[in-house]
Amino acid sequence: MENEKIKRGRAGEDMAARLLESKGYSIIGRNWRVREGEIDIIAARGDIVAFVEVKWRRNDRFAAPGESVTAKKRARLRRAAAMWMAEYGEKNARFDVVEIVAGDDGGDGDGKGKGRDPAIRHIVGAFA
Repeated sequence: MENEKIKRGRAGEDMAARLLESKGYSIIGRNWRVREGEIDIIAARGDIVAFVEVKWRRNDRFAAPGESVTAKKRARLRRAAAMWMAEYGEKNARFDVVEIVAGDDGGDGDGKGKGRDPAIRHIVGAFA
């Protein structure tokens, strides 16, 4: 049985994928894993491939979700992206972050029970 953190992570990635698709991106990969790390979403639009990290928080009282993408995490994402490009071909690549803030009550936006819909923000070129 999946724990709540895994369910919330999957729901967040689903929301992020829908947002990206609404902006004209094609989702070409999800949860792409190699020893060096994992890429939540790989999305393409035009000649750009975006390696997208999805971050979900119950609230943003202390910090925005994207601030938790540490230097160590960015390095792991860069290594994983390099491996993806070695396998699928060099692309014009960038690293994006999709932040999701659920609200104080942790509402998941499913319309079942209390909770407001999550706020979602796509940060293009969040880091190099």
